[in-house]
Amino acid sequence: MKYISIHELNKTYRAKGCADVPALKGVSFDLPEKGMVFILGKSGCGKSTLLNVLGGLDSFDGGDVLVNGKSMKDFSAKELDAYRNGSVGFVFQENNLLDEYTVERNVGLAIELQSEKGGGDLVAAALKNVDLDGFGDRKCNRLSGGQKQRVAIARAIVKEPEMLLCDEPTGSLDSDTGEEIFNLLKKISESTLVVVVSHDRESADKFGDRVIELKNGQVISDSAHVEVKPAESQPEAQKKHGGLPAKRAFGIGAGFLIARPVRLALCVIICLITFTCVGVSDSFASYNREKAIADNLVKYETPYYIFVQTSARDLEKLGESFSYTKSTFNETGYERLKTLVKCNRYDKVYNFSLNSTFGGSSYHIEELRDNRNQTLFFHGVTELDENFVSDYGFTLYGEYPQSYDEIVIPDYMFEGFKTYGYKPKDGTLQAISSYDDIIGKTLSHENRDGYLTFKVVGVLDTNVNKKIYDRVMFKEYDANKYDAIGMANNAMTRYGLQSVMFTVKGFYRDYFVPDLMGEEYRETDSCIASVISPITGGKKAMVEAARIHERYHSELPNEIDHRYNYFMLTGDAQEIVDYKDDTMELCKTIFFYTALGTSVVSALFVLYYVSGVVTEKKREIGILRAIGASKGDIFKIFAAQNGIFAAGLIALATVFSAVADVIINSHLTKGYVAKALFLSFSIRQFAVLAAVAILAVAVGIIIPVVKMLMAKPVDIISGRK
Repeated sequence: MKYISIHELNKTYRAKGCADVPALKGVSFDLPEKGMVFILGKSGCGKSTLLNVLGGLDSFDGGDVLVNGKSMKDFSAKELDAYRNGSVGFVFQENNLLDEYTVERNVGLAIELQSEKGGGDLVAAALKNVDLDGFGDRKCNRLSGGQKQRVAIARAIVKEPEMLLCDEPTGSLDSDTGEEIFNLLKKISESTLVVVVSHDRESADKFGDRVIELKNGQVISDSAHVEVKPAESQPEAQKKHGGLPAKRAFGIGAGFLIARPVRLALCVIICLITFTCVGVSDSFASYNREKAIADNLVKYETPYYIFVQTSARDLEKLGESFSYTKSTFNETGYERLKTLVKCNRYDKVYNFSLNSTFGGSSYHIEELRDNRNQTLFFHGVTELDENFVSDYGFTLYGEYPQSYDEIVIPDYMFEGFKTYGYKPKDGTLQAISSYDDIIGKTLSHENRDGYLTFKVVGVLDTNVNKKIYDRVMFKEYDANKYDAIGMANNAMTRYGLQSVMFTVKGFYRDYFVPDLMGEEYRETDSCIASVISPITGGKKAMVEAARIHERYHSELPNEIDHRYNYFMLTGDAQEIVDYKDDTMELCKTIFFYTALGTSVVSALFVLYYVSGVVTEKKREIGILRAIGASKGDIFKIFAAQNGIFAAGLIALATVFSAVADVIINSHLTKGYVAKALFLSFSIRQFAVLAAVAILAVAVGIIIPVVKMLMAKPVDIISGRK
């Protein structure tokens, strides 16, 4: 630093509702490159204000301060930070140490702000210079007043400043200790400019190389009359302000975190509730019928897809479509379905409802006519061969049918016989306990010409998880408790393979329709009740299979109520999901507004918490600013503090949200035996929860911290702002 020139400097304090107070009035003088300069005067004369202006802690109203020929008015915020950080060292009357830190850490902060390497050696050297060698690990709150002031001096000189500014450095010390401090400062002034603000004329006369006296904001005497130099522009490169290292910012921020423990605890509780609500809300918001069906196809161990045709008045309102009765379809529809869903194979379940003679939609087993409270009946026909069994991964016990009068029954039907027994016409009831007991038996059905008899040659295990349906399968059950499982069971029975008659190839078209139903049904077309396909390709393929709603016919002619025909996935997973679909939509709306409201509350509580920390730590922040910390450094500290806070909350809220999803899902599926999946915590919920938490914390930081940083460092230290 070549020189500092103060020219006609003016500073007035203005407070709302109070009279203006002039602090400096036309002060002018130059300062040398080194030596010890005392500024004397009574309290209120403006000497501390002058020191703060020189150090860049306070602003001025008029006149100018030239640093190496450059006006401080032209300093950018970064240049002012660099000036305080590299060119100026402060020693305060109250030392302004961070008492909870060690001596070494207090001194090291100044050098860390410059991101200098080898800071440990510089700190050790600075402590040795102030006769505190070996005190580095001691906490500052365990030092005497004189030792604390020596630490403050070490902190000021460790970065080798060009000017040391001391504000009443011995004001709170006894005379002997005060003299020791002045001796130390005198030694430093041999190579550095030391400016001391004091009211002690005796010490000024003894140690000062120059004494300037102020009164009422004006210079009334100066022991060295030096001509004020003109404001030549001779800029000299300032020391670069490297900024507070992230590691140190993290450490300081962690300390700030527990500054207000009661506020912290309250804020954590409120925010945890809030962010958990956000996570659960997004679980509802991300609820998707097709994905839920896919999830439950896995959960319920559904062995195959079941596709049916249905219709609705308005394709855009898919929710309405599910209330319509499923209908049979023809070969044209079958071929269309194959283009909509990519599966390995497509197998038809033929319909039995061609004539009311056969019980409408079912084909009753006469061997259970005497036990009509739980009648077994066939809902359809599926033609069987070896490829069918292997492609689905089923297991056949017995033989394949070889003729039209031989059939294979599904193991689900076997469970019915096992429950009710087998009673041939004009015979006695027989117990059925194994597959061998039913294989070889005959099943007869009444048609318009009498009875038609089939021989059971095998039982096909279709991999249905019978444990899931144990409460409703061939039993009277409480519909209020097990209605969803009952509906799922009915869907699998009516449209799946649980109640089909497995026959030889060609049975339906070549035998059943022409011979059993009559010539008038030979050309019938709408004979397919459903189509089944093996489940392959993983979860993505399952979701795609559930998204097959597509209009493939135009409006039916001559109908006032025009309808559209399209396909849908049915079965246990679909019935389970549809059973709670309206509930999920309602919960989605409720939780959305709950999350919205609680998010605002959380932001307010974070603001409340951070504001308290800013108030509690204002002095420390001011000290950091005084020794060269930039606004960005302070933001780093609060970002670190609130980053720790947010990370902890996000981690806890993630766990709470996942647990809440499980609890809510369990409540939604009470009585379902195997718990269906409606809510599932995923990476999306974590991302939304984290985003809301970070946003709330960011809002909480910005308002109080920006407000504080708008104030001048001297006002922050003094607590005026």
